[in-house]
Amino acid sequence: MNRFIPIIFILVAGAVFFLYVNPTYTGKTKELQREVKDLQSTIAKAKQFQAEQTRLVTERESLSAEDLRRLKVLLPDNVDNVQLILDVDGIATRNGARINGIAVEKVGDSAAADGSIGQGVVLKEEKPFGVLALSFDTTATYDQFKRFLQDMEQSLRTLDVTKIAFSESETGVYTFTTKVKVYWLK
Repeated sequence: MNRFIPIIFILVAGAVFFLYVNPTYTGKTKELQREVKDLQSTIAKAKQFQAEQTRLVTERESLSAEDLRRLKVLLPDNVDNVQLILDVDGIATRNGARINGIAVEKVGDSAAADGSIGQGVVLKEEKPFGVLALSFDTTATYDQFKRFLQDMEQSLRTLDVTKIAFSESETGVYTFTTKVKVYWLK
């Protein structure tokens, strides 16, 4: 009987290993090791993002106050309708033109612009910028209006002239109806 005790202990040890230790090690332990690796890669990515953020903050702080002001005019983070109208009117006044009949409307996403693909399936595309349509009438001579458009083109404000219409006049002073799109960051 004494000869069978070591064999029984070896069989019990083998059974404990194959029935408890090995499944626990290969199951939960391996899963935890994978989770630790995932978390370590996430921490490494977070450190990369933090380094990039630090670099960008340093780069932003190196810009002069005038450059930051100009950048805010070029890419505003909101739309100020009153300031926009004052800017356009100031450009017109410098060129001897007069602005009236101003209308402002927010341009919404149409079905074609939001990625509709027929059969009722819509893939909504969120844009990082907003669009505002500004329309107005300008009373000026042709040369004044041409200079006005050149100054609008040279201004820092990001805008697109989308429509120009005019009425004829025998006096040489015309009424130009202009529509522009103005952009800002959301």
